[in-house]
Amino acid sequence: MQVRLALLDDSKNDLHSMTCISEIYPLKMPHKANHSRVKVAEDAQIEIYSSVNQLPFAWDKLSSQTSVFLQKNYLEALEAAAPKNYHFFYLLFRAKGKAVGISIAHFFPFSGSEGISIDRQASNWQQKLQRWLLKGLNWNFLVLGNSTLTGEYGTYFLPTFPKTTSSNLLLKASEAIQQSFSLKVDVVVSKDWYGDQQGFVRKFLENGFHECAIQPNMLLPIPAAWQIFDDYLAAMRSKYRIRAKRAMKKLGRINKYYLDVAQIKTQEEKIHRLYQNVAERADLNVAQLPVHYFYTLKRQLGNDFQMLAYFDENELIGFCTSIRDERTLEAHFLGLDENYNTSHQLYLNMLLDLVHSGIEQNMHEIAFSRTALEIKSSIGAVPRAMFGYIKHKNSLVHPFIPFLFRFFGAEIDWVQRHPFKEWQVERASSVNQLTIKNPVQH
Repeated sequence: MQVRLALLDDSKNDLHSMTCISEIYPLKMPHKANHSRVKVAEDAQIEIYSSVNQLPFAWDKLSSQTSVFLQKNYLEALEAAAPKNYHFFYLLFRAKGKAVGISIAHFFPFSGSEGISIDRQASNWQQKLQRWLLKGLNWNFLVLGNSTLTGEYGTYFLPTFPKTTSSNLLLKASEAIQQSFSLKVDVVVSKDWYGDQQGFVRKFLENGFHECAIQPNMLLPIPAAWQIFDDYLAAMRSKYRIRAKRAMKKLGRINKYYLDVAQIKTQEEKIHRLYQNVAERADLNVAQLPVHYFYTLKRQLGNDFQMLAYFDENELIGFCTSIRDERTLEAHFLGLDENYNTSHQLYLNMLLDLVHSGIEQNMHEIAFSRTALEIKSSIGAVPRAMFGYIKHKNSLVHPFIPFLFRFFGAEIDWVQRHPFKEWQVERASSVNQLTIKNPVQH
């Protein structure tokens, strides 16, 4: 296994700026217990499991009411194709004996000198300071939530259960994991939360966590009027429609196919190399997907996982993947030959093909994740603000966490594009009712 912190896939200069990748030092995790039950109040208990195979029926009952990313089918695939030194914890919360919530947590080591790139545009003294600081950033992270995805996919509580109580239980769980499994944790992170979850995240702030604004999730609502891809193109303003058609025309002789599980297995090595082409250009490197990651997801999820592959004659030159979560299509990892990205606008074509797929599958929404914000907005995705909460266990280091975020975080200078004619979309997602009216600009 091998460490991975989530963040999606793409973009430096719109393509490579925040992919998570890179091998880290081996971490020996003590195996004090395979699972643990911790009483945290008179009528509340947390059950902690270290393998998806241990999960009780109560987990299935709760996960069936929420995202596929908390259901065993997906979790088994993720665990089977986990990065090196990556450890899983599954949390089941009970109140008065009743199962009221579930969550996942990930534990992994992080080396700053290997995982964060120096800002080459910074001054010489800033680069020297960055190198010096990075040498000391060798921390063990405990992430509350799914560190391999963008979005609120790591925790679920019954809607009737009080938010402040559920967030308090999540905080107690982070302490219980460390104690039950004898973990040395330097940093605790809770991710990702949308801005409308203030009632839930208040407890983190009250317990000294820093709130960190992270890149937004880029979401494309799909109105019922879009029955086919041409309806989507027709909704665009002229210059964006022309741009999309020009990009599609540039593909020329490139052929596109959805790969089945056997084809993914056959192309496994090439798929991994293309994935690394994108990964190695990342500014943040914290994990390396194993070679069998995509094959394992396809084998486990079947038609809910799709890989669209791009071929120049018989040569695989790129791919993009997606996971279907009820009526949301979640864009996942991708890989490409950079030469074709320039000559054939391959990345833009991948985004358009994801839109095509979402409409074809009658999705309500496509989640394009963070990064590559401007190019994603140019095909219609809109940003939804997200926040993370972080706490360093060392009281001397903790006050400097916001400074480190600002110092190492690349400033994002982007213009939100508005590609559609003036229209309104009522998003049919139960997660967030969103109305968009595009102003006539850009």
